[in-house]
Amino acid sequence: MINATVIGLYYLAYFAANIMVGWVGGFYEKWSTTNFWLLHAAFAALEALLPSLQIHRRPSP
Repeated sequence: MINATVIGLYYLAYFAANIMVGWVGGFYEKWSTTNFWLLHAAFAALEALLPSLQIHRRPSP
């Protein structure tokens, strides 16, 4: 049963990623080339910074 759940979550994440790729890809013809690729660079920079922005909480006793 856990295998089916993991596979279902995989396909859900795959679906969400493809929706986002389609949304961002829609800007290709509307925006200038520079702005389109700067958006990609901004996504990459944000993903690189997310681990450092996590709030470290102490576990409760």
